[in-house]
Order: sequence, then C-alpha cells, then structure tokens
Amino acid sequence: MKKSTSKKKRIRTEESGISVYKAVILLIIGILLAAGITSIVYSSYKILNYREFDIYLEVSGKNNIGLNVDPGVFNFGKIPQGAAAKRNATVSHHYPVDVIVKIDISGNAGDMVSASENYFILPPNITQQIEVIASVPEDRPLGNYSGKLKVYFLRQ
Repeated sequence: MKKSTSKKKRIRTEESGISVYKAVILLIIGILLAAGITSIVYSSYKILNYREFDIYLEVSGKNNIGLNVDPGVFNFGKIPQGAAAKRNATVSHHYPVDVIVKIDISGNAGDMVSASENYFILPPNITQQIEVIASVPEDRPLGNYSGKLKVYFLRQ
C-alpha cells in the first residue's frame, strides 16, 4: 500500500508542477502583453504629430562649393571638408496648447548635422526660427551622405 500512496503523491506533484509552470508562462505573457499595450497607448497619446524631412549633402574637396535650395528637404549641396553650411527652418503648430518640439537627426549624415534649437516649448500661434547646420570634419571622406530630420510635437 505504501507504493500506491507514494505513486499518487508523485503524480499529484507532477500535475501541480505543470500547472505552476503554465501559470508562470501565462503570467509572463500577460505582463508582456500589458507592457506592449501600455507602450502603444502612451506613445500615441504623448506624440501629437511628427514631420520627417530628408537630409542630403556631398562632402567635397577644398574650394568646391555647391548650393541647393529645394523646399521641403535639407539639401546642403556640396560642402568642403572642414567647412559648414546652414539652412533656416520655421517651426509652428496648430494645437490650442503649448507643445514640446523635439528634433531627431539620423542617417550617415546625422553626426554632421545639428539643429540650433532642440527640445523646446512652443506656444500656439507662435513660429520659431531654427538653423539646421551641417559641419563637415576635416577628415571626413569625400562622398554623398544622407539622413532624416524628424520633428516631433509632444504633449507637455
């Protein structure tokens, strides 16, 4: 009789071990699902809008300068090694509340391009002038570079 009691206990332990395992897996899935949903809801609430602009520039040799004034894109043309170029931009919004303006620059031109203003509060019906500056280091290899400039309008 002891053997059968021992077998019943072992079977119950294995069964409860499986149900604990399933409970842990379900708990982990639930936490990951809740975190994902929270992230999506928060980001859609926090970000009111964003605009994305292309960045183009060509690193050229000394005394070789080119200019491009295409609207809607930051095309700096040809910039010699060790030189800089700038483009002006106007930032405004139509929301009835103050917003935070955040600018992100990416791509292989991203480390050469910066904005004069970043992460600032912009009231409604006000325009803010910013400079987007491309500074080419002396040792940057000649060639074409590109990237993206993203302007985010965030709730305070």
